[in-house]
Amino acid sequence: MDIVTGAFDYNTVLRRVVTQLTNSGLRQIEYSSGYANRIEVAARRAVMTGLTQLSGKIAEYNAEKLGTEYFEVEWHAGARPTHTIWQGRVWSQQQLYDVCGLGTVTGLCGANCYHTYFPFVPGVSVRTYTDDWLDEQNRKESEPTEFRGKEYTLYEAKQRQRQMETAMRAQREKVQLLQKGGADPDDVMLARCKYQGQLDEYARFSKKMGLKQERERIYLDMKGRVAPGKISRKMVIKASSTDNLFEKSKLSKVMGIGKDKIDFSKVDEKSRKSVYNGIKKVFDKFPQLKGYTNKIIYDSDLKSIASSSSMHGVIKLSSYFSDYEKLKKKYEHYIKIGFSPLGTTADSIIVHEMGHQLDGYLTWKGIYGGKIEKYGVTRTSVAVRREVLQRLGYFDYTRAERADWTRMGYKGRELNDALDFSKKEFITKHISEYAYKNEREFFAECFSEYMTSKKPREAARIFGEILEEIMEGL
Repeated sequence: MDIVTGAFDYNTVLRRVVTQLTNSGLRQIEYSSGYANRIEVAARRAVMTGLTQLSGKIAEYNAEKLGTEYFEVEWHAGARPTHTIWQGRVWSQQQLYDVCGLGTVTGLCGANCYHTYFPFVPGVSVRTYTDDWLDEQNRKESEPTEFRGKEYTLYEAKQRQRQMETAMRAQREKVQLLQKGGADPDDVMLARCKYQGQLDEYARFSKKMGLKQERERIYLDMKGRVAPGKISRKMVIKASSTDNLFEKSKLSKVMGIGKDKIDFSKVDEKSRKSVYNGIKKVFDKFPQLKGYTNKIIYDSDLKSIASSSSMHGVIKLSSYFSDYEKLKKKYEHYIKIGFSPLGTTADSIIVHEMGHQLDGYLTWKGIYGGKIEKYGVTRTSVAVRREVLQRLGYFDYTRAERADWTRMGYKGRELNDALDFSKKEFITKHISEYAYKNEREFFAECFSEYMTSKKPREAARIFGEILEEIMEGL
């Protein structure tokens, strides 16, 4: 009634309702259907829908007094597609139900519907919107506008706005929870800066689409200012542009090392996420590695895609990581020619390097044949490779191949070359061509497929069984 009488505006009433509900301890509303909404979303929908339905009842009362059964439905830009066919037109009271869906959740005056309707007296009233004008508006609204490589109609753009507002409310809540939980100030600042980034993107999107920003939807939670101040924001932007603070902070926590040990100086966003996700996946399964891999370096002079100094806990990333799409294309080519394992992706590259790190870790521990002696190192990967190949039947295969080549008259160097061809063919078929290079690459390639493929092949499965047996007691 406060809104209808004009005593208070819509947003003031809505903020008051949300405050009263949250003060009572409510954080979300659960419906009988099992669907749940945050309190501010549910409150906004309830107030809006109630107001619209009340306006409809007033319109019906006025129509009865005027002696008419016809109504003109209001028009607004960006209506959902199912509403564009009847908005702005004149309908009888029965047609409001039959055509416009009055009384249903998805119809006129239903949930989140902005339309209302007004009495229309044929022969006296003049339509606000002509059919030609409505058809032209529908045509204009159906023309898409591009933003960051994706096209949006007006309705789709407004829906995207709502999604962005929801994400920002969730981020505001995350900031508040971090503050209340006494989180690291850096983590709080990162969360606040992420929120600022969301606000900036929201503004850019709205401007591009020609839409009004509806920030009152974001601030319904009454949590006050969340975005960082200008000075703090400048500091974080500077840090994130040179040191990539966001990803470094998350990765350093996962790895148990300082942020200064991670160099993402020229690594692009998608590659940073790939590195983070891959390393986190490995550490989640094998937490024993925490602290062993102690440095990640960007090396523009590195010729290979990446490299690993497994006995010293260092991983190097090449310039390929400055362009994820280029990296992805390169790796997909490797898979196509059999150089890298089937079932893996560009995101498996860092997991391959972590396989080297695991090999180094186990070797230092003296596990499964790993030894560090005065005059050399015997890696764990030597024994693991031998065991995987044994279970695959590799040694029986090579003996049979030797006998076949010998019967065909091969001997000496020619026989050795022929056997090398057979061995390489076997390992390429079961793992990859790169796995044939040496026991270290064999270990890393098997590890990569075992950890990242949705359907690891026999060699990767055998490797996984052996690895889990090894790691069980550590």
